[in-house]
Amino acid sequence: MKTKSYFIILGLIAICACASTEGEKGDKTNVKLLDRKGFELLFGQLDSIGFYGNIAVIHKHDTLIRSFGFLDKTDGIRTNRMTIYDIGSVTKQFTAAAILKLVSNQKLYLSDYIAHYFEDVPEKYADVTIHHLLTHTSGMPTAIGRDEEQISKKEYLKRLWKSEKAKNDGLNYMYSNVGYSLLAMIIEKVSSKSYEQFLIDELLEPSGMTQTGYLLPKYDDHKIAIGYNESGELGKPYQQNWTSDGPSWHLKGNGGLLSTVDDMLKWHHSLENFTVLSPEITALLYEKHIPEDEFESSFYGYGWALFPTPRNTTLVTHNGGNGYFFCDFLRYRKEELTILIFTNFAKPAYEQLGFQIARIVFDKKYIPQLITGNRSESLLVEDHPNGRMMENLVNVLFERSEEAIEQCVKNHFHQNLKEVAAMKQHVKMLKQIGEEIDSNQIENIHEEGEETFISFKDIDLKLMIIFQDNQIVGLGID
Repeated sequence: MKTKSYFIILGLIAICACASTEGEKGDKTNVKLLDRKGFELLFGQLDSIGFYGNIAVIHKHDTLIRSFGFLDKTDGIRTNRMTIYDIGSVTKQFTAAAILKLVSNQKLYLSDYIAHYFEDVPEKYADVTIHHLLTHTSGMPTAIGRDEEQISKKEYLKRLWKSEKAKNDGLNYMYSNVGYSLLAMIIEKVSSKSYEQFLIDELLEPSGMTQTGYLLPKYDDHKIAIGYNESGELGKPYQQNWTSDGPSWHLKGNGGLLSTVDDMLKWHHSLENFTVLSPEITALLYEKHIPEDEFESSFYGYGWALFPTPRNTTLVTHNGGNGYFFCDFLRYRKEELTILIFTNFAKPAYEQLGFQIARIVFDKKYIPQLITGNRSESLLVEDHPNGRMMENLVNVLFERSEEAIEQCVKNHFHQNLKEVAAMKQHVKMLKQIGEEIDSNQIENIHEEGEETFISFKDIDLKLMIIFQDNQIVGLGID
C-alpha cells in the first residue's frame, strides 16, 4: 500500500470526484446493484465534482462498471472501460505472486538470504531474507531516489548498500518500495527473463490479461490515460523518463504497472480460481505475516494488506498512487464483493471511496454523503465548528479512562466508525493515542480539506480528525 502521510487508525469516510453517470459503450450494468439508491446518489455526486476514472463493483453474480470523466481532457477523450491506467503499488501483488510462482517451481525459497542473489551485500543487510522483502520487514528505506531517475541495477544496489538500515529485527513493518525492486531483480536472476516478461509468461497470459505490463503489451496509445492533479498535468506514465526497458529500478517491481479494469478483474478471477498459483501457495498471499501498526488494526501479507471487518471477516486489499494516478483494489472474499477504483486525477480523499462503496453494498439503507472542502487555515478551538467535540476528545485522551473513552465513542463517533471494531479495540487504541499525546497542551489547529490536524506543545505529533455531520468519521496520528 502506498506510503501514508498519516496513519488512519479508524474510519470509513465518504469522498468523491467527477464523471458521467452514464456508462460508456460496452460498460456492464447489473440492475440488482444499480437498484441500490446509494449508487445512484454516489455516482451523481461523483459526476458533479469531477471524478476521472473507472469504478467496478462485483458482488456475487452482479456486476457494475462505470466510467467517469476524461482520459485526455485537452482533446476531450472520455474514459471507458478500455482505458489504461498506472496502478501504482498495486503492482506489488504481481511481484509477490511471481516470487511465489518461483517458490512453487522450487527455484527459490522464502527463507533464502538476499546475499545468495546479490554480491557485496553489507553485513547490516546480510540477515535479510526474501520473506523480509515481501513483508516490508527488511529495514530497508522506503526509496533511494525519484521514480523518474534512470539508474542501472549496479548503481541502484551500490546506493542501497550504502543506505542506513533502520533498527529492525525482522519483526517490524516499515514500508519499503526498495524491497520490492530487489524482488524484481531476484525474479530476473532466477528466471533469466526480464521482470516484465516473466510476469507476462507466468501470470498475465495464463490469466487472459493482454493489457497489463510496462511496455511489452500492444497498447493503443490513445487509450492510455494522462495523469492530472490540482496542480496540472503529468502526461502519460511512459513519458516519465522511461526507456525501452520500461521504468527505472526506483519503480520497477514496486509500482508503475499499467492495466485496465477488465484485466484487473481477470486477475481477481485468476487468483480466486487458482489459475496460476495453487491453493496452498495462494494462501501465503493472504496470511497475516506482520502487523502494520502497534495496534494490530491491519496486517501485511505478501503484496496485500489485510483488515478485519465488522462482520468478523477479512478485507484483502492494496492501493497505490503517485499523486496523479490512484488505484484501489478491495476484495471482501468471504462476502464475494470486489471493488476496483482507477483514477487519473488523484485526490487524497479517494483513498476512502472503496469503503463508501462497500457500505452501500452491505447496507441497503445507507445514504452516502461526500466530504468536500479545500480550506487550509489555522483555527482556534472555539472557532472550529466542532471545537467543543475536539476539546472533549482531547480531554478524554488525556484522562485515558475506559469509561470516558466508551462514552466518547458512543456520543461522538459516526456509526461507520463505531462498526469498524469492537468497543474494547476502540478503547485500546484511544488509550494508546492518549499515551502518545500525554498531557501536552494544544498548540494549533489546522485544516487541510476535510482533515483537521491538532498539534501539541513539546511533542512532534499531530492528531488527525475527520468530521462529517458533526460526528467523527476518521481518526489518526501523524
